[in-house]
Amino acid sequence: TGKTSDAISRIDAALAMRSRSGMVQGRLDYALSELLYARQSDRNTHLNRLNAQIDAELVERRAFVSVSASVAQQAASAFGPQPGSDGLGGANATEVRNLRVVPRWQGQFAGAVDYVLSGDYNLSCTRDRRIGDAQSSGLSLHLSNARAAALGWTFDAIHQQSGYSAGRSTASDRLLGGVNLQLRDLDLRLSAQGGYERSNLVDADTRGSANWGAGAVWSPSPRTRVVGQYEHRPFGQTHLFSAEYRTPLTVWKLSDSRQLSTTGNQLGSGLSGTVFDLFFAQFASVEPDPIKRAELVNTFLRAYGIDPLAGLAPGFLNSAATVQDRLELSVAARGVRSSAVLTVAGGPTRRADTQSSASDDLSASSRIRTDNLVLNLSHRLTPQGGVNLTFALLDSQGDQALQSNRQRSVLLQYNERLARNASWGLTLRRTQYRTSLVPYAESAVIGTFALRF
Repeated sequence: TGKTSDAISRIDAALAMRSRSGMVQGRLDYALSELLYARQSDRNTHLNRLNAQIDAELVERRAFVSVSASVAQQAASAFGPQPGSDGLGGANATEVRNLRVVPRWQGQFAGAVDYVLSGDYNLSCTRDRRIGDAQSSGLSLHLSNARAAALGWTFDAIHQQSGYSAGRSTASDRLLGGVNLQLRDLDLRLSAQGGYERSNLVDADTRGSANWGAGAVWSPSPRTRVVGQYEHRPFGQTHLFSAEYRTPLTVWKLSDSRQLSTTGNQLGSGLSGTVFDLFFAQFASVEPDPIKRAELVNTFLRAYGIDPLAGLAPGFLNSAATVQDRLELSVAARGVRSSAVLTVAGGPTRRADTQSSASDDLSASSRIRTDNLVLNLSHRLTPQGGVNLTFALLDSQGDQALQSNRQRSVLLQYNERLARNASWGLTLRRTQYRTSLVPYAESAVIGTFALRF
């Protein structure tokens, strides 16, 4: 409740690995950070940060497996201070860990039917809380016509189940048949599907109902892609509309979605993108190889002092399946010496599992709306040094009177390369957090030195 100050030392050890050839390809970025407080040693802690994607071909053109993993800081509640990339998130911050394994076996029957048998295992957990711990698994069989044709067919059999440590378990089984129409002259692909689904997501007992949907994909050029999907499910309707357009120096993305999430945190749901994702799409015209492109993007972001994970949607931990609505506009541009990234996003989150009695933010509020804006401007003053200015705004609103908060922050950075593998930086930060409970303001100055080898 009173103004205080402290000196905090942060020591990072990071490792990056790349594999571009052979049966195993992918990337791994890991960092271990130790936070040491001069006055409040009881707050000393260590942080992990991981972003990994590994793809392996076990049997040539037949068996594959994809493994992705992430570790990052996230807010436990939507109604508390949101943690920054430096890990100083206070009592509301927690470390979330996500692992996804997707094995796949594909082939062909009698030269007429293509088949894909795949599994999907997801594990989400937090370091110090039960809320947010969840796991899900699935098995699916996809059949389609083997020969390319203007009119095709598909058949899908899907089993999915999920469970929460602080909630209940749910399962669903789906059978879907579909047709698709390829209009090559218009660069348009249309699809429709229908079937039957049995689930206990919205009822204590397993019940069945019809399941149907439609979609369209329009790709008039390698730089333009528009996707529209709609599906009727037992818990309601889901949809996805996305449009992406890129030029040699810019990328524009607009999306409007309503999707089911069975992970315990926003980072594992896959519903939000990062600055890395934006520039990864934008650099496609420069480097088509995904592994080389990832390294190129990381080098670019490091040179400008831009956090590759910046732009993530604000999230909170939950202990039941949720339906997340999200409208997002993202723009990234780069020039000879400057770059700019703008992300504007928002939407409500509600429970899809209405039978769950688990305690989290959504147990006290029927829906929670989060809106955020992140603007990052970078400019290279010299070949060795540059400045980086970031504005971040976050609003969270629930049904209850006290479920409301606003967070505003401004961050100014200067980064300079001292030698080929050494650099230093200076950061000024100002944050204001307004709420009816415990508002606060923070001013910080941060100096960094990094050695890369």
